[in-house]
Amino acid sequence: MKGGLFSFASKVLFPARDGEIIEKIVQLINSSTSKREATENEMNEIWHGHGGGPILLTVKLKDSEVIELQTMWHYNSKTVPNGTEVTGTAYKDRVQMTVESDGKKKVYTVSSEELATYVNKGWQDDMPSVIKFSITPDIIKPGEKVSISGDGSTEKEILVYISDGNSSSNEHYLIDKVPTDFGAWKWIGAINGRTIKTFDGKEVRLGEGRYWFEVQIGSSRLSGGMIDLTSF
Repeated sequence: MKGGLFSFASKVLFPARDGEIIEKIVQLINSSTSKREATENEMNEIWHGHGGGPILLTVKLKDSEVIELQTMWHYNSKTVPNGTEVTGTAYKDRVQMTVESDGKKKVYTVSSEELATYVNKGWQDDMPSVIKFSITPDIIKPGEKVSISGDGSTEKEILVYISDGNSSSNEHYLIDKVPTDFGAWKWIGAINGRTIKTFDGKEVRLGEGRYWFEVQIGSSRLSGGMIDLTSF
């Protein structure tokens, strides 16, 4: 299981280590008063910008089926001098559940006060918050030791890239693959100059400019740590 908002996540729960907690969550789902396919409006009742804590929980089951549980929100809007202000209040009797199996996804609205309480706040009793992505130092000089780490991943490995930050260019180089250990991972290395070696063993000459480290966690990409090669 994981929960995520911005650079934070919650500790991953794995069946081999956390079976009792996962079983409790499955029982909460099974004891709901109703489960039906969500309408389009209900699919939009998600508050991605809420700052109260992680609002997405992901359970990876033994049979590779993935269940995502997410807080649903009731929206209120009002006119203010600068435009429209939108606020949200979490529903206390329902959650949104996405089930992914064999590459196909279905979205449901699950009615349960007990499950909603758990998804909104109760998960904090079972798993601590962790940092999903961290890199030090922020500005990197050639030869300087770099540490990139994270937690809260359900992926088997994390891909580490060096990029010029321009999505339309071809300067996006895979330099390593880092295995995860119960959701946590760490990469330590250095960029010693403008010539780097990619993961497949090729040597690449970087330009005289600024580059960034980038990690790919599943379908998500996060970047940080500017590599300053402007005067190197």
